[in-house]
Amino acid sequence: MSGKRGIARRRRCAASPVRLAVVGLALAGCVGVRAPLIQDAGYPGTWGAIAPLDAECRTIGATYSNAGELAVTASETRPVLLTALLEMDRPTISLTLRVEPRRVDAHGDSFVTLFVTPDGDAAAVREFKGCFCVKRALACTQVRESYWSVPNLGVGGSQRNLYLSVSRDGALVAKLQNYHVDVVLGVPLFRNSEPWVRFAAVRPANE
Repeated sequence: MSGKRGIARRRRCAASPVRLAVVGLALAGCVGVRAPLIQDAGYPGTWGAIAPLDAECRTIGATYSNAGELAVTASETRPVLLTALLEMDRPTISLTLRVEPRRVDAHGDSFVTLFVTPDGDAAAVREFKGCFCVKRALACTQVRESYWSVPNLGVGGSQRNLYLSVSRDGALVAKLQNYHVDVVLGVPLFRNSEPWVRFAAVRPANE
């Protein structure tokens, strides 16, 4: 799957002119689908090897620590919270993930909903419906996005996508995709960062 096709065919909702402009620039800047997840030079050697998910990505379902590591380089990490990446504003010790497939598209990818439950609290479950099971990796797009427009100055926006799998030691591993696009006085500016993150598996809060 090419990055352009993978992203373009998932833009099914109506969009503002600003959003369309930003998405078009992002595609021109080579923002692509990161699936399947493959270890690269930035993946820390001390982390367990990546294990592909099942065809419907259900095997990602488990409980993970909210406190994890973000790989600044292959040998340097810094603390990161899974709730921060998921835009969940709540003090949390652990998060339980569950995937429910909705339908399969013409390319064989599954449209799925990711359910995230903090500390076993079913009343606080969060649903992420912009997720897809693509090549045995779970892709959740537009987890965070913002756009701006100033007449006669320019337009711009930013977006965060997450591509998740598990490692052979049971941890949750993901590649973030943070990109920012601006067009100021007709000059396009594009920034993109794609760090790895890891969250250890833990026992569910109700056990």
